[in-house]
Amino acid sequence: MFDKEFFPTLLSLAKKMLSPYYDKLRKGKYAAILDPSAGTGDLLKSIRFHGCKPKNLYAFEINEDAREILKNEATILGHDFLEYYGGTMMFDFIAMNPPFSNGDKHLLHAWDILTRGDLVCLLNAETIRNPYTQTRKQVLDLIEKHGSIEYAQHAFSTEDSFRKTNVE
Repeated sequence: MFDKEFFPTLLSLAKKMLSPYYDKLRKGKYAAILDPSAGTGDLLKSIRFHGCKPKNLYAFEINEDAREILKNEATILGHDFLEYYGGTMMFDFIAMNPPFSNGDKHLLHAWDILTRGDLVCLLNAETIRNPYTQTRKQVLDLIEKHGSIEYAQHAFSTEDSFRKTNVE
């Protein structure tokens, strides 16, 4: 059903990622929220739990089975986020857990379509620690100028993990 890149965001990790934005979510400060690799909607469910209306939630998901589950959580804009170039949609909050293999490309693409607001991204730690490509170097530069890094050890190796991996 799901491919080798499917590692759903645990509730505890979603809380850690989203807690700095809870106040804005509760107060309706975001008009359009995107999860560009939404899987089965775990991040979106957490966002909804904190007061966001479903009409403000948008998603992309490449897996057809996951899109079928996801259609109850958000408006699905397409299947391949990396092929999306904005159009009329303007996002002011992007929350993402992209595929480990090309999370750097997903993050840079998300940054390009973020109109204003906030972006939170769960990346494979090797993307940050081993910037051997131009894309990874761009990610580090972006983080240095606009963000911060927090490592989540054992995020996908706990008993609660849908699929276990030692990827940090």
